[in-house]
Order: sequence, then C-alpha cells, then structure tokens
Amino acid sequence: MVRRLAIAFCVFLCTINYTFGQKFGFFLNSGLIRLEGDFRQFKTIQDSIPLIGSGSSISFGIGTFLQVPLIRNIYLNNNFSIRYFSTNIEANRNLSARFDSNLVSNKFILEMSGNFNYKSFQVSYSPSLQFQIAKNFFANAGISIGYEFFTPKNLIYYEKSYIKGLDFVSSTQELNTEGKHPFPIIFTFDIGANYTIPLNFFGLFRFGIAPYFSFGFVNVAKDFVADVTNLGVNFYIYPERIRQKRQPIEQIPLPPVEDLLPKPPLVIYQDTTPASKPLDTITVDFVGIFREDGKERFVPAEVSIIEQMYDANVPLLNYIFFDYATSEISRRYNKIHSPKDFDFKSLVAKDILDVHYDILNIIGYRLRQKPNSTITLVGCNSNIGEELDNIELSRKRATEVANYLALVWEIEPRRIQIEARGLPAHPSNPNVPEGSAENQRVEIYSDDPEILSHITLVDTEYSFQPHSLRFYTKWNFITKPIHLNIIIRSPLDTTKSMPIMSKTIYPPNDSFDIELQSVFIKDFLNFPLIEFELNFDFAEKQNSNQKKIIPIMVKRQVSIEKPRKNKILLPPFDFNSSVLKQQQIDFIQIFKRTISSAKEITLVGYSDVIGSSDYNFSLAKARVDAVEMYLKNAIFLPSKSVSSSNSQSNTPIIINKKAIGEFDQIFDNKLPEGRFFSRTVEIFIDN
Repeated sequence: MVRRLAIAFCVFLCTINYTFGQKFGFFLNSGLIRLEGDFRQFKTIQDSIPLIGSGSSISFGIGTFLQVPLIRNIYLNNNFSIRYFSTNIEANRNLSARFDSNLVSNKFILEMSGNFNYKSFQVSYSPSLQFQIAKNFFANAGISIGYEFFTPKNLIYYEKSYIKGLDFVSSTQELNTEGKHPFPIIFTFDIGANYTIPLNFFGLFRFGIAPYFSFGFVNVAKDFVADVTNLGVNFYIYPERIRQKRQPIEQIPLPPVEDLLPKPPLVIYQDTTPASKPLDTITVDFVGIFREDGKERFVPAEVSIIEQMYDANVPLLNYIFFDYATSEISRRYNKIHSPKDFDFKSLVAKDILDVHYDILNIIGYRLRQKPNSTITLVGCNSNIGEELDNIELSRKRATEVANYLALVWEIEPRRIQIEARGLPAHPSNPNVPEGSAENQRVEIYSDDPEILSHITLVDTEYSFQPHSLRFYTKWNFITKPIHLNIIIRSPLDTTKSMPIMSKTIYPPNDSFDIELQSVFIKDFLNFPLIEFELNFDFAEKQNSNQKKIIPIMVKRQVSIEKPRKNKILLPPFDFNSSVLKQQQIDFIQIFKRTISSAKEITLVGYSDVIGSSDYNFSLAKARVDAVEMYLKNAIFLPSKSVSSSNSQSNTPIIINKKAIGEFDQIFDNKLPEGRFFSRTVEIFIDN
C-alpha cells in the first residue's frame, strides 16, 4: 500500500515537472523561532522605562519548491510555504533595588510585566541563490517575505508602584493592542545549506535536508514590531525523471507463402450499386502477382506487409537550432537534470530526429567518455532584423550550450572553446524564411572524431506479398480509349489519400499493374483496410464518368530471418549543392568493407522543399550520381549502374539509383533539422 501511494505521489509530481532542467518538489519545515520587542511601542504603557519582551516557540510548515539552473553551479530556488506557531511574548522589569521612599516626590514604579499571546499563520515566498559546493551539497542565501493572517489578542499588563501618601499599589489590566498592523508581514534574511541524499526511493523520488538560519522583523500588531530569529530545517522530496522505454516489436514467425492453386480464378469485385444501363458499365477484376526467379505466379489479392529489422547507420547532425532573436535552447531539445537520467543505449530504438533532439546529452556523454577531448562551439545568426550584425547574440547561443554541458554533464570549461560569427561558414539561403531559420544555430566541432561519430539505429524494411496487383478492365459501350485516374486511400481515415496513377486504357479490355512497394508510403502502413479508387473519364459521353472502389485487406507480419540489408544515411549535403564534402567521404570510408562486399546497392536521393519540385528532383538525382561516381572510383571497380532493380546482370555488384527529391519526404520539413536531414542520399546494402 505504501509503495502504491509513493508511486502515485511521484507520478503526480512528474506531471507538473518542467523536465527541461528544473527540479520541482515539496518540503516539510520545522524550526525554533524567537520574537523580541519593546512593549513601550504600545501607547498605553509608560515610555520612560524600557520593557523588553521575548518569546520562543516551535514552528511547523509545509511548502513547495522550484529549482531553476542559472549558470554553472548556480541555481535560483523558489520556496512557497505556509507556517504556523504560537508563543507568549513576556516582559518583566523589577526596580525595587533603586527604591528610596524619601526621594519619591509622587510615584515610583517598583515592578512591571507584560504578557502578550501571539499566534502566527503565515504564507510566504522565499527566493534564494543556491551555490553547488560539491556533488549533492549546496549553500543558500536569500530572503523571505510572508503575510500574517491572525489578528493579535489584547496585552495583559501588571504594575506595582509606590505612591506617596498611599504606600504600595498594584494593578493588573488588559490593554488594547489596536488590532493588526497596516502591513502584517514578516521579512527575513536567510542563509543555510542543502544536502541531497544520493539514493532514490522506489526508483521514483529523492530526499534532501536543508538546515537554515534567518533573522529579520515581523509586524505583530498595529503598534508593535518585533525582531525575529529562526533556526530550522527543511525536509525535501522531489521526483526522479521518469523515462518510458520503447517496447520492442513482438516478432511473429512469418508463415510461408503457399501457392494455393496453380492458376486460381480471378478475384472479381462486384459493384453493389444497381446500374440503370448494364451495358454501359465497366467491370474491374484484379489478382495478386508474386514474382520469384524471374517468374510470375498468381495469388489471392490479400496484401501482407512483412517487416524486416536491420541496422541503420545515421550521422550525428552537429547543429543546434535556435528561434529568431533568442539565445534560449529550444524546448524540442531534450534536457536532463543529471547524467544518470540519460540512457545512451536507448537511442537504438529512436528515430533519427529523436536522436538529434538528444544531441546535447550525446555530446555530454561522449565528452565524459573521452576526458582528453575538446570541442568548439560556433554561434551563428541569420544576419537579418534583430540579428543583423548581432555577434553578441551568436556568442550567447554558444555560451548557453556550453553552460548546459558544464552544469549538467560537469564538463570542464577549459575543454569548451566558444566562437561567434554572423552567418555560418556554409549558410543556407538567407533570402527565404526557411534558410534564415537554418542559419540561427550553434555548430559543434571536436578534435576527437568519436565525439561526433555516427549512431547505429534499428530500422524497418517493408516488403509486400504479393509484389503487385494486376487489374483487368472490360467494357463494350465505347470504342475509343478511356482516361483512368487511381487514388489510394483509407476508409478508416478520410484525410489519408494519394493519387498513384494516371493512364489511358483501351477497349474492349485492358490490364495494368500497381507495384505495392511504390504506393504504400508510411501513411498507409498501419491500416488493416485500404481502398483503390478508380475514376474513369469518357471524353465522348457526357455525364458518363464512372468510379469503382476496390477494397483490399492488409495484414502485418514480422520476419525473424537474419537481415540481409544495412542502411547508411549520408551526412547532409550543403544547401543547394550536390558536391560530396570531406565529411561525407570520411563517413563512406567507415563502411568501406561493408559496401565493397555487397551484392547489390541501392542509392536513393532526397532534397528539401525549398525551391521548385522539378529543380529539387534534379538536385536529388545529381546527389545520387555524385555518390555513385565516388563508389565506383574509390570503393570498387568495375560496377554496373542500372536504374531498375529488375535489371539482370552478371556484374559482381549492381548499383540501383532512384531520385525522390521532395515528393516523398522522410523527414518533417517544417523544422530546420528536418530540412537538413532531407539533403541526403540513402545507401541500401544488400548482402
């Protein structure tokens, strides 16, 4: 039961944790508090004789705190708390030793005392600076200001005096304190320490202890201000950062493909819509085509998507992008509180952009693994608007990255060199908004190649059974060709649709194939049902266009066979360039042995969305050609370059080329990092 309550409490804390470097939690407070003041402040008490009163009590409180990192080893700690205590402020004064009746002209006070019961209920805010002295140990200095809610009670005043002619007289009276002070506040200066216990409890939260001393004043009543001192301790509790691990895909054995019939009958889709003129209707039949060893087999037209896991070697994009006119690191980059919050091995299950958003922690992790390495941070800006000639902004951006590495990953400042400039050395187009956003960055360089080396991820290849669908059309009411447009869509999500074919078909019957590998883009992989919408346009007959909807069931399977394929994603090309850089050449050389032993290689070129689609397609093709030329000249000779994977050749290594351009984006081009990763060539290696 206790464990369940602890887990529920920690999950609640984590829901309000900023998770960008801040620490949030709760604390309990207890302390010894002492108040001291002169009762002569009350107008009803004689002013000429000092009457100092004091009282002590144990206070109890509860609160919440938020710790925000400022610069290396310095934090801003914000405490919000409520506190209660009750005490009697008592004063006694005995002047009997000075009494001489012969010297008394009228009245002489022999003894006086006061008793004032004070109850305090405070709500306070306490900002302080925390200085990290050692791991888990901090020193604090700050202030506290609180508001008092209780209204003070009356003052009990006792006096014994000698009055000439009346001898000794004593009296006890209850005096009015005139109520609350116009500003019922308590103000103190605070100093203390904070120690975090280096253990976590239930794997969920941690404890800390913080002794402190404070001194100041409190407005007790309308005419009474007391000095206050406090010696106490806070007990903290705050959650560890919870990270959800990605669950591996359950591997299901792939059943063998069975050729149920040597030549099965065609699967015919019957249109349920009643036709007013049966002779004016097109019929559509379709069947699956399975290809093996250059031969075709007809199979039932139910699509199976087979997932094959393989290694994908991806570059580490050494840029951190910033929003316009700011030096604050964007929230899309992952920040942690301490190195133990980062699991380097978990990167294997992430996609490429998610890996990029961990770049701060990847660099910090590798710098700790390589204690002799150094890095250089080059701050850049877009050189427009508020960033025009703003070298100081570039420097602040680089400093912000350096502070994170020093504060969280404890990297010595001597290992981090900071430089600042305007536009980057290789800028994107500064005349378009997308290019300006890409130039607002910090570039990371290192003297150790391991710091910026690639990451190996687990990627998925999708293959299809059958390989294609063959459609048969038949009609007899028109003798001229018909124009056909085909759309793939999902009935489960009306926003997912894409035109896949536009062609002319001929009477009285015709056939055509749809390759499933080319039409099943990422948007359609997860649907158990897809539809092909066939739109027939009869140019000679008015109002005679027809539409056919062909539903196809889809199943997903996971292959447990050993993967035969690897993927290499080259570091990005420069903006508007197809020239291989030394960084890309070095990257290819890392995998030289794997590439040279391949049976078949496929090169797929991409581009960003800046500019016209036709130009981007030609740019992607030029990038593919540049990579092919380097592979032929530097990795292996001879080779055979073909544009179709169906080409047959006795050449030891076959190179297939394909340019995509911007038509099927593999990364989100709304963000600078997505556009950079899109300026690449994928190298698929088939062993």
